[in-house]
Amino acid sequence: MRNISKELVHKSVDVAMEAMRDFLDLSPQIIERVDDSCGYVGDVFSLALKDLGQLYGQAKVTTEACVEDVFRWFTNDDHGLFCTIIVDFKAALGETGLNLLKQKLKEDLSTKKTSALSRGLKAIADCQKDVDGYIDACLIGGDPGLQNQLAIARRLLDHWRTDEAQQWIKKAEQEKRSAYFYPQWEKEISSLKSQALELSGQYDAANQERIALFKKTIDTDVYEDVLRHISVELQISFKSEAVQMAFDFHDATQALRFLSDTQGRDSVSKFIRMKHALLNGKNYIVLRCVAKKITDYDPLGAVLLYRKLLETIMGSAVSKYYKYAVKDLKCIEELNGRVNDWEGYVQPIAYFKAFEQRHKKKYGFWDLYKVQ
Repeated sequence: MRNISKELVHKSVDVAMEAMRDFLDLSPQIIERVDDSCGYVGDVFSLALKDLGQLYGQAKVTTEACVEDVFRWFTNDDHGLFCTIIVDFKAALGETGLNLLKQKLKEDLSTKKTSALSRGLKAIADCQKDVDGYIDACLIGGDPGLQNQLAIARRLLDHWRTDEAQQWIKKAEQEKRSAYFYPQWEKEISSLKSQALELSGQYDAANQERIALFKKTIDTDVYEDVLRHISVELQISFKSEAVQMAFDFHDATQALRFLSDTQGRDSVSKFIRMKHALLNGKNYIVLRCVAKKITDYDPLGAVLLYRKLLETIMGSAVSKYYKYAVKDLKCIEELNGRVNDWEGYVQPIAYFKAFEQRHKKKYGFWDLYKVQ
């Protein structure tokens, strides 16, 4: 693919375009033959699609031919590889091509694939910055769900249509109360509400909405958003209150993530000692990241985090994760000698003896430990 987009294109745009088309036409057979659970192969085809869109823009392809090709790939996309094709070919299609494609989608898909029709028309509406067209596309097949309601509100706000956006935000809030929703949608609803209030000139109400969201999430991005919108005087008090909110938050691991991102050493070390028993060892990304971050200035805090990770893995007794447990134990052993004051916590020899006794029959772990 790189040879086509980086080298062959300099010799002949038309030949490069044909070669890339042939490559993309192989995608269904390749996807069916390989295990692409990580999405690496799909990513290659997605990148190839973007390159092909640029090649179409450089080659002498008629608008009608471009529309036919985009339509074919979009409607025959059984593996979700070409979901961005309309946006990728926006420049090649031009305004005329987008209108032709819109008409072709409506004529050929209206009674067959309403989901594909909606997706295609939404993509075209975004390319044309047509909010009303986007709303119409969302309404295909009935009332739009929560995700579409938020997408509509976002686009209305981008066009300063605040009153209409607030109506869709209210619908999203009602939808949220009556159905299962992903936690990130709570964050998005609140973010849209504060943006709408800001555009309406209700600055204090917008700040209160942001602060309320921070209390619910103890999220670093929300915290920084609050600071960007309040005065320097209010920032001082809010920063202090935010630390206390983190210490009181129901999810200790999320609170630790926030403190590590935004606060000084003392707050993080104090929190680990007060809350380490409540930390979720399954959230290994946060705990390992923080443990590595504090190793130099707080080896005891790092040991406590590694112990939590180690105990969680060993408690689940899933052998495929033992290699991580071995690494955690090795980190603990390396850090033990750097701790000057154990502050009442179980010291290394006693801890290892108790650990060894609890897990003595987990032979797979000990075999890995011996060879590390």
